Amino acid sequence: MGGMVMTLGWILLLGFGVLNLWVLYRWLAPRRQLGWLGLPGAAWGASLLLFGLWPNPLALISFPLLQSLAFWLLFHRLGQDAWEDPHSRSK
Repeated sequence: MGGMVMTLGWILLLGFGVLNLWVLYRWLAPRRQLGWLGLPGAAWGASLLLFGLWPNPLALISFPLLQSLAFWLLFHRLGQDAWEDPHSRSK
């Protein structure tokens, strides 16, 4: 791959990974469920490792696939009550 394409690939991987983890942090922090942040973080790390070792389009497409799988597992494990607003619960 060309230098410009490689740079763009790294920028996209890093940018979207940080954005995904930031949004997830903002969603999990009020629910006190930050332990689950490692699942999408590991998927992001695996994508970075794959693209670092084999910089090709298939390794680049692993990011959305692994992130989607991690988010699906996360939402599945947390269940339906995770979608509730933590501030709307009666005390």
